[in-house]
Amino acid sequence: MSRAVFSRLYLFVQHRALRYIPILPMVLVNGSDGIGTGWSSFVPNYNPSDIVANLKRKIKGEEMEPMHPWYRGFRVRTQSFTVEREPPADASYLELQGTIERGDKEGYKCSGTIARIDDSTVEVTELPIRTWTQNYKEMLESWVAGSDKQPIWVKVRLVVRTIHSLLRKLTFSTLAQSQDYKEYHTHTTVHFIVTLTDKGKEAIEKDGLEKVFKIAGKINTSNMVCFDPAGKIKKYTAPEEIVSDFYDVRLEYYHKRKVCQISSSLPRPVADRLLRRLL
Repeated sequence: MSRAVFSRLYLFVQHRALRYIPILPMVLVNGSDGIGTGWSSFVPNYNPSDIVANLKRKIKGEEMEPMHPWYRGFRVRTQSFTVEREPPADASYLELQGTIERGDKEGYKCSGTIARIDDSTVEVTELPIRTWTQNYKEMLESWVAGSDKQPIWVKVRLVVRTIHSLLRKLTFSTLAQSQDYKEYHTHTTVHFIVTLTDKGKEAIEKDGLEKVFKIAGKINTSNMVCFDPAGKIKKYTAPEEIVSDFYDVRLEYYHKRKVCQISSSLPRPVADRLLRRLL
């Protein structure tokens, strides 16, 4: 992967690589989230295919098209179009489950997948981006236990367990509690089935399924802070601005690499003077 991303574009001087320039702005591919002295930053993930297409438009002198956050398995919806990229043929385990919808000017709504099977049963098959399965399970368990602030929303079943005592040769039964939510996850999918109490059903009728089960989140694009080509902190208002800055840097280093390649065929004193002048 590294050989493909850093495809032979480097500045090589005196048998030493000084710079490695990737073929794509990796901060958009991988995303970024962090905080430093006086600044915080969050950059969502974007589809490499969209980034490549905009770089090609830039090369041709065309206007770049707006890009939207992208996560594998999630549909991207805006007011003007819906992107539904099917998974590759060799990845049949991947399905389009959640959705990413354009909200206000600086954000997107990211929703998992939830369905009400019957009056008291709810099925969750996808969680929003950045919501971990374990954290979601702990939330469901808090609905089972209940508290002063949180009513019991998930049923607790009483299970009769038979215990055999080999020492006393006795058999007796006891009642035990079992949470009435089930898990059918795999290493690539999420799957909860939850049985609600009457209070849980009342909460859904009042606030809605999505709000009660916290199945929607937000992806902000208003705090994309990165270092610009001059090494200064810059707040970008759109991912296309990052693509544009990256394009200029990569084009510059194409020129510098060409100079290094030419200098390698020249006598050492001449090559050194050329490099000092042009690099």
